[in-house]
Amino acid sequence: MFLVDGSGSIESQGQGNFQRSKDFIINLIDSFDVGRDQVNIATVLYWHSYRIIHRLDTYYSKENIVRAIQGMSYPSGGTRTGQGLTVIRTQILSNVEASRDQLPKVVVVLTDGLSADNVAVPAQALHNMGVTVIVVGVGCCFYRPELNAMASDPDQDHVYEVTFTDLQQITASLREQICVGKDNTRL
Repeated sequence: MFLVDGSGSIESQGQGNFQRSKDFIINLIDSFDVGRDQVNIATVLYWHSYRIIHRLDTYYSKENIVRAIQGMSYPSGGTRTGQGLTVIRTQILSNVEASRDQLPKVVVVLTDGLSADNVAVPAQALHNMGVTVIVVGVGCCFYRPELNAMASDPDQDHVYEVTFTDLQQITASLREQICVGKDNTRL
């Protein structure tokens, strides 16, 4: 599952950064075997509000997922990452098919800044459900303690810091980390 920052600071750090974020996610998705009985993907765009781009059971082909992500428009506005984490828990994970409930679940949070709401409580709720949370702090203005509060332990395995122009450089490492499920069980 991808939780994608669409706040105003994304583009204020450099024109084209929102597209770079989308390209990064698409490149990462392209490295997985996506399908009904394979990897399922959901994407939630957040800012001071949120938009569910697609749920885990909306699309089972890379082409449809890529089309949905490419179609995301840049909303701008404030940053409420905690709200986005809550949406993942209450509106995405609450609809998981019973047959897939025991499969590993991973959330990749892409954020560039300090959230206006609490991230620790909703992140802990995901951790308590057995969800692995990987956080990508991108750009200049993220707050490392907040990234650590969201990420699954150990932080050094689940927190990435990168510039927008260097996002693609972490794709292989991030893919490997996504594939390591709970208790180092490979997906």
